[in-house]
Amino acid sequence: MTYLLHSVDNVQHGASAPRLEALESIEQMFARLSSDPDARAHVVVSEPSSAEIQQCAEYFELHELAVEDTLQGHQRPKLERYDSVLFVVLHWAQYVDKTEKMKFAELHIFVGDRFFLVFADDHSLAQKVVHWLHRPFRRHVMDAGHPQTMLYFVFDGIVDGYAPIIIDLDDDLDDIEDSLFGDSATVATSQRIYELFNEIVKFLRVTRPLSHMIDLLTRGATKYGMDQEFARHLRDVRDNVTRDVEQLEGIRAALQNALTVESTLVGRKQTRI
Repeated sequence: MTYLLHSVDNVQHGASAPRLEALESIEQMFARLSSDPDARAHVVVSEPSSAEIQQCAEYFELHELAVEDTLQGHQRPKLERYDSVLFVVLHWAQYVDKTEKMKFAELHIFVGDRFFLVFADDHSLAQKVVHWLHRPFRRHVMDAGHPQTMLYFVFDGIVDGYAPIIIDLDDDLDDIEDSLFGDSATVATSQRIYELFNEIVKFLRVTRPLSHMIDLLTRGATKYGMDQEFARHLRDVRDNVTRDVEQLEGIRAALQNALTVESTLVGRKQTRI
């Protein structure tokens, strides 16, 4: 198990980026954090066990309901506040073009006043999160180490990954339409339409809720001390989500039309026979 730790104490003294360590035990991680309790901590835990989640929950004093969701996994996107801690669930998406199947990985994020804790159920996703958390420091963003700043950069990284998938899905839709109207439709074409439609539905389930989640964040910006500039950046991310959902809805509608066309073509062929 790999623990990726950002301890931001040295950033406060003028360093350009936080220290990054790969730690082999959760006890080692807690020891690093305890050595400078005044520093902001950014922690990414890759593929955690139930025991490790419980240990982190105790150390950071996380709410039991949010911890229960993290232990169970398979959560839909959500944003909930428990006292001073924000709990967020996001999904990283991948599209395997060869099989035309979607793959998802979950992030369970806890945002406190002095910590940003992420549980990633996929190791490659954990590495992506670490990359995203370095972005505000590389770009010299004001208050780069603030946990809410980190949340914005994770939202941005997640949503940035959606656009290339939509392009691939649209390409597959074009292939299907070419097959239908090029007299090369087969039984396999019908099955392909149904399966791609199902993948679109899965993708919409993890993208649709994001706009509302971001609205909740930006509406609470003043109350919870979020910088107004980052609230504006979050609204830009929301606009990207809105665009993505509209495109996915368009592809889904086109697939529904393709099913109608396919059914009509099959009926005509049967009539000829």
